[in-house]
Amino acid sequence: MRKRKQTDSKISNPLFFGATSALKDLIELRQIATSIEYQKKNRTNSQMTGLLSSAVKGRGIDFEEVRSYHPGDDVRNIDWKVTARTLSPHTKVFTEEKERPVFLIVDQSASMFFGSRITFKSVVAARIASVLAWCAHEQGDRIGGIIYSDLVHKKIKAKRGIKTVLSLLNEINELNNGLASKSKNEPVVGKEASMFEILRLARKVIKEQTSIFLIGDFLNLDDASLIEIRSLARKNKLLAMHVFDPIETQAPRPNIYSITDGYERIRINTNNKEFAKNYSKHYENRLEKIHSNFSDINSPVISVSTNESIEKIFFKNKLANLK
Repeated sequence: MRKRKQTDSKISNPLFFGATSALKDLIELRQIATSIEYQKKNRTNSQMTGLLSSAVKGRGIDFEEVRSYHPGDDVRNIDWKVTARTLSPHTKVFTEEKERPVFLIVDQSASMFFGSRITFKSVVAARIASVLAWCAHEQGDRIGGIIYSDLVHKKIKAKRGIKTVLSLLNEINELNNGLASKSKNEPVVGKEASMFEILRLARKVIKEQTSIFLIGDFLNLDDASLIEIRSLARKNKLLAMHVFDPIETQAPRPNIYSITDGYERIRINTNNKEFAKNYSKHYENRLEKIHSNFSDINSPVISVSTNESIEKIFFKNKLANLK
């Protein structure tokens, strides 16, 4: 007798091996978005807590606090039990739910086209963006974004609906696959586009009170880019998803390697112990600087390795609790 095939909400390949994304895979990631507790309203200790909630207080559905009654407060919100106990009028204050669109800024430049273990950084970024887009769709939020390579960028206006999500995923997939489709004689990258220019564009198109996700390796994070990020963070909620590959944290085993950053190619000798030590120290310093830069504007940073499954990324960091 043939055994009945078991099914569950998980996608068939949560890690996804490969150098490029597949549109079918990005679409199937909706299963993760629907399986996580995205709409859960209870408070958590996640660094993402409150990312989408409004600071506006009014007569909404989420209880905030009890405080002394002030002239002009809605008498319907008076807490009679507290008032009777304290012999002083007190009123209930609620947090009013307010729409907060989601905007994704996804790096698909040459530095992201790298991976030493499971998949490439560019693919991880594409998959993270896909789950976030599906989560926003399931919540009924507007979703938009800018996906950029070294040569071009694609802008998706924030709208509701599955068509917008599919359009966003298609643009992500096209730029992702474009990294591998260049011929050997054709330049893979160009310096026409920069992170600064993309962020400046984002500042012009993003409306206030938007939840912004920056997804990339932040190798091109310069002072000009930080100015734009600070400007975006003033009137929006911003979170950085830092994507890295394990080999960036520690030098590979002793040997001579040829490496490139997309612009130049050099040879490194990891037989040198001092080089290996400085290699790791360089990454630690860069990571510390990234966290420091975003900490200054009260924006959390989540570092994601290319050898982590997409489900682990979201559950480990409680990214499901966006409310």
